[in-house]
Order: sequence, then C-alpha cells, then structure tokens
Amino acid sequence: MALTWDQVDLEGEALCLPDRRIALTSGVYHVLKDWKAAGPGSGFVLTAPRSGQPYDRTRLSKLVRAALIRGGLDDVTLRDLRLDCDIRVGGENQIVSALRRRQSITRNEVMDLLGVSKTTAYNRLKQMVRRGKLTQVGARYYLHDAVVPPERQEAVILEYLTKEGFAYRQDIARILRIDPRQCRPILQKMVARGQIVQKRQRYILKKEA
Repeated sequence: MALTWDQVDLEGEALCLPDRRIALTSGVYHVLKDWKAAGPGSGFVLTAPRSGQPYDRTRLSKLVRAALIRGGLDDVTLRDLRLDCDIRVGGENQIVSALRRRQSITRNEVMDLLGVSKTTAYNRLKQMVRRGKLTQVGARYYLHDAVVPPERQEAVILEYLTKEGFAYRQDIARILRIDPRQCRPILQKMVARGQIVQKRQRYILKKEA
C-alpha cells in the first residue's frame, strides 16, 4: 500500500525498498511498466481511481479476494501469495533435494517440508509439473527423468510383455520406476480394456493367453 513510483526501478527490473531490493518477475514488470505509461508515474503506485489516494487495507484485501475468485483461485489466500516468492526461491530446490533422497513425494509431505498450506503445496507441485521439473503419477510426484511418464506407461508395459512373455507387478513397477502399489490401477485398466490378461500373479498379453 505504501509503494511509491520512486521505489520502482523499471530499468533494473526491481523494487528498491528501504530494507531490501526485490527482483520483479516478468509478469509484474510488464504490469508496472504499462501502468506507469498510462498514469502520472509519481506518488503512490496503488491508488483508488476516483480519489487518487492509496488504498486502505480493507479495500485492497477485497480487491485481491475478488481477483482470486475471478481467476479460479478462491481457495488461495493472500498469505499464500506472500509465501509464493519464498517458495519459488527456496521451495522448489527443497522439493528437488528431497526427491533426490527418496523415490517420490506427496502433497502432504511437501506441506510439512515447506510449512505451507495444502493449496500452496498443490499449486507449487502443479507448476513444477507444467514446467517439466516433475512428473505426477497418481497422488505422487517424481523427478521428471526418474520415471516413465503416464502417457507412455502402457506402451512400455506392452513392449516388455511382448519381449518377456509375462510379468509380475513388481516387474512392472521396476520398468516404470514407480511404487508397486501404483501399478495396480494401471494394470486393472489394461485388463478391463482387454489389452492384457491376469493369471494369478502374472500379467500376459491377451493374444498370448
């Protein structure tokens, strides 16, 4: 609310606050650049259109809440957004480091690891998936290159069965590099579609059966 244009360094793409300097993301940079070009570029940055005075806390909170709802983020709080910068800087590295020590991670484990809400943990994991850093298999997340991606799992299973003749669930887990418990729903779908057949603990191609 107290941010002034004197503290906005568009050339250096940063906010110059009394106690620290904050780099601007590309999105924020372009918003501020367009905003300054459309206005006087002096005084406070966040001002009410009619009065030209800085927003008070209550009004600004309502505006943020309305924007979140319009954006489909009605379960995200302003506190989650304030934590987001810290998570971007250190949280992703913490998640990657944790995954290098273990095979996979869940949303609840990320909540405990970063000390954030369920929604924030979920959004961070989804962003990492979209950027290709992680691969999601069911409710678990893996390093991108550590597992066979979901869209290739069935093809890899069929290729293995064609070559080997049969497989146990542990074999499937090994070639997909996921937890054996996560193989069950994948195999059940393939059995239901008639791609493979289950005989006791073994899975084989239907034509072989």
